[in-house]
Amino acid sequence: DDDGPPDGGGCRSGEGCDSDGDGIPDDSDDYPDDPCNGPCGCGGDPCCGSSDPCCGNPDPCCGNTDPCDPECGDPCDPACIDCDDGDPCTCDECEGGSCSNPDIAQPCLVKQFEGSAGCAGGSASLSAVVCNSGDCYGAYEWTATVGGDPVGLGGFGLSAQSCNDVIISVQVDAESAEGTVVVDLAITPLGCDAMERSAGCSTSATLEIRKLDLRFLNLPEEEENDPGAWVPRNDDDDNDNGQKDYLENSVVNGEDDLAPLFLKAPANPSGTVTLDFIRGAGRIKLYKNSDKSNPVSLPKTWTANEVPTGLFVEGATVSTSLRDIGLELSYAGPGGPCEPATMDFTVARVGIVTLQFNSDHNLMFDNDVDYEQSFTSLVQPEWFPSFSRNHPISHTMDIPSTVQLSIWVQPNALPVSLFLKLTDFMPRGVSPGGEGR
Repeated sequence: DDDGPPDGGGCRSGEGCDSDGDGIPDDSDDYPDDPCNGPCGCGGDPCCGSSDPCCGNPDPCCGNTDPCDPECGDPCDPACIDCDDGDPCTCDECEGGSCSNPDIAQPCLVKQFEGSAGCAGGSASLSAVVCNSGDCYGAYEWTATVGGDPVGLGGFGLSAQSCNDVIISVQVDAESAEGTVVVDLAITPLGCDAMERSAGCSTSATLEIRKLDLRFLNLPEEEENDPGAWVPRNDDDDNDNGQKDYLENSVVNGEDDLAPLFLKAPANPSGTVTLDFIRGAGRIKLYKNSDKSNPVSLPKTWTANEVPTGLFVEGATVSTSLRDIGLELSYAGPGGPCEPATMDFTVARVGIVTLQFNSDHNLMFDNDVDYEQSFTSLVQPEWFPSFSRNHPISHTMDIPSTVQLSIWVQPNALPVSLFLKLTDFMPRGVSPGGEGR
């Protein structure tokens, strides 16, 4: 106010004001370290000297010149903008903050394509999210291929610049090998002025192929139905209680005649797996354990991810014909129905009728006094069937023994390969000089 005395802080604006009363006008440049002296005055304006025209402006869109930024006002103003192909001579369109040039084909976009799992002989569902980045709307077609071979075809609709959830359902061939394959997905527009305003897109995902399977011992897969699996009737007495094991309805200690059956199924928690007889129910019995504990009655259904890896098979009733027992493992649920796994069985019996030592037949006598060939010849056969053990005798004097064996087989048409195993053999005799071996 140019009145001479210092203002003492009373004058806050105007030429010559001395806000801090130090006798130096606020607009003086003489003492730049004094926050009240200089062109920005007392108070230290943070934008003083800033070249940013938006400094201090609370509007977050101040200075935003992007016409396609939907956060700041109307992105479609001006009506004719250039935000797509960089050519100022083409008028691009803007909708919902996205720009496109209607004269240029815009590719679609698969934002998501998730892999899946399915079983041979069934189907698998893969999900995709397909978006139209241009302004084409109407019908689209999808094609799924594996190794160039079509496995699925379908369609869906899209409006301009929109996305759609698409379920890609593919058929898995029953003869497909177990493993992982790549599914290629191609999207093709069917309208939009002969495809001049939109283009297709493509992507890929993996599909895990699983199979239902039954396996028995070392039986080759190609023989599971012909000739099938052969199971002996459990005729012995492993726990020595005087009863044949197949008649036992409880745990048998020392049981060693049950054979493992392996099961395999898709581990889908939403599906179920069932094991059942096709024919011949009751001729074989199944257990969880090899000692006949925890019997499993058929049909038996499990949640698909709880199927046991194996069960144990016991021959109970002799077959009347070959392959008169059939098992089937089936699946129901997402991705199904699947090709079931089957296996045929025959319960067999083989027994010895006679065993004759031809190398010294009719040369052994019931003489227990000396070595003279006197008294009566030992009766034939040297061995006879008995539930208890009996003891045939052969005395060959260092001559190789020959044996004639007669056997019976059930069922009659069962092919038999015979293998002889010599066990518990202790050659022993009495000589004039004492015991010999």
